[in-house]
Amino acid sequence: MQAYVEELEKEVRRLVDDNLNLKKQCKELKQEVAALVMPTKSSLRRTSSTQF
Repeated sequence: MQAYVEELEKEVRRLVDDNLNLKKQCKELKQEVAALVMPTKSSLRRTSSTQF
């Protein structure tokens, strides 16, 4: 039983480490995507200057 508990604790530590690494990667990717997304330009709009 003790060996089983130790294996579970080891697995939990591994999963916590994996989770931290994945969160770090996610944050980095979000920053990269934000840098790549270009801000939208304000578009010029035509106005009707004559009446039909």
